[in-house]
Amino acid sequence: MTLPAADVKGRWVQRVYQVDDSPRYEGIGTWVHVDGRHEWHSETDSPLPRREFTKRSDYNVLRRGNRIYLTGNGWMFEQDNKKIVRTPAGDKLLAQEKGYEEFTKADPAKFSYAQQWWKSQQSYWNDVRLVWDSVYAANPTVKIEGKKDGKVLYEHLFDLGDRSVKEHWDAAKNKSEVRKVIDRYLIKGV
Repeated sequence: MTLPAADVKGRWVQRVYQVDDSPRYEGIGTWVHVDGRHEWHSETDSPLPRREFTKRSDYNVLRRGNRIYLTGNGWMFEQDNKKIVRTPAGDKLLAQEKGYEEFTKADPAKFSYAQQWWKSQQSYWNDVRLVWDSVYAANPTVKIEGKKDGKVLYEHLFDLGDRSVKEHWDAAKNKSEVRKVIDRYLIKGV
């Protein structure tokens, strides 16, 4: 979703991606600073969460009510979500859920393995994001197949990342190989 500059001024956009940098959802809202509280709120539609889309078929849209607020030790992510059955006849509310996630600063030494992994993979994943950008630019709607060759998209992209590091691929090779994989998963004509 690309918002006109007038809609974004003074507002904050939260874009959420899956682990393979494919899109999940995004929302826009305004930060409010009052009575010592600093919070942001957005409401937006999204596909089913990863934890549910392979197990549930009784609803097809999650209306996300996201709230982020700063705490003394980090920040809190609060959700007021509505599970909706959307049809051409309209929306029907199936259920509501409440979620809380607290994020606090931790000792960076605990994440040394992840930092080393990222250092080796960062250029590959930057190229993956560039390929996704070109996919979004060419397709107003993006829909992805579930599995190919018994694997979901992110498994193939992570395998490519390991090969890229091992075989010292350059950006052109990364983008070419990533595009081939993503193209196999894209559902055309949506």
